[in-house]
Amino acid sequence: MVLEAGSNPIKTIKHLGEFDTMLKTVLYPKDFDSVSGWIPDVGDGSVLKELGRNLANDADLARVRVVARNTIERVARAANHGFEKRVLQYNNVVENKRWGNYVNWKLYPLFGLLEHRKVSIGLPYKIHLQREINDDKTFFEENASDAKLEITNLQLFIPVITPSIEVETRIFNSLIKDIEIAFLHRNTVGSMTLTGESTTWPITNTIKPARYLMVGFKNLPDSQTNNNNVFRVAMNQTQDPIIHKVQVRSNNDNYPNQLLTINPTTKDYNEYYRNYKNICELFGNPPQFEYVDFALNYPIFCFDLSAHQEDLFKTGVNINIHIEKTQGDVTGYCLLLEEANI
Repeated sequence: MVLEAGSNPIKTIKHLGEFDTMLKTVLYPKDFDSVSGWIPDVGDGSVLKELGRNLANDADLARVRVVARNTIERVARAANHGFEKRVLQYNNVVENKRWGNYVNWKLYPLFGLLEHRKVSIGLPYKIHLQREINDDKTFFEENASDAKLEITNLQLFIPVITPSIEVETRIFNSLIKDIEIAFLHRNTVGSMTLTGESTTWPITNTIKPARYLMVGFKNLPDSQTNNNNVFRVAMNQTQDPIIHKVQVRSNNDNYPNQLLTINPTTKDYNEYYRNYKNICELFGNPPQFEYVDFALNYPIFCFDLSAHQEDLFKTGVNINIHIEKTQGDVTGYCLLLEEANI
């Protein structure tokens, strides 16, 4: 997905799901966009094999009762209520036939510029979309049966104000120069395959002041039987974590001074959870996840890079992530929030 504002390409983002998850998990409150489908996984993050079945429009009352009872039983025994809720919501057929099944996806978390709440005059927006054909990795169903995703109606909604001629003339007469818009630019890096037990992952060389960095890992291939919507460093509470130590390095500065550590014996994620909680609160939000859900499903490692010298970025800064882990490949996704202007 590419966003253009005027003639400026603002950002190109690949792997939208991973970075959208990071942003909505940290920068926004728990109930953000839940009506539209932002319902995180919980519990053990597992995928139910028996999903909600569609109900025929002409089904009799007895059939309705059977389906309702089975659905309630499935929800009651599910270890991952978030997944079940998404299934029921995404398969809902609304009365308005013009819409059918739909998801209302807010884009401004992905593009920091779109969070600018003032009116932009003479700044046309364009969004370019390119879809990966990965239907076989999108759906979960019994026996890993094939499914197809067909998008029949795609609409982009942008709030627009149409002033009267008099007001519009007065506005243009008052504009004597361009006004800069400041925002947190999303610098996305991923997916990167990380090998070896000790590795340094080069993220970027930037002259933009870096404020916050988030990184998540996955170690499962996409498939119809694995739920790879979540980030993982361990498959369950008893398994040893894959990631042992993480540290962000900005030229000669380290964040934090000592490597953040997950002890494989105690499986203690407290340092990482405390960092995640602190970043959430910096954006005015209580953390969405309790400790266990964070450790099992969304261990998003957060770093506050704000404590840097003001002139540090004038000549460019190399930002790297040092990682120590067990042997074997993992896939990393890094999101860097930088100060930017347009």
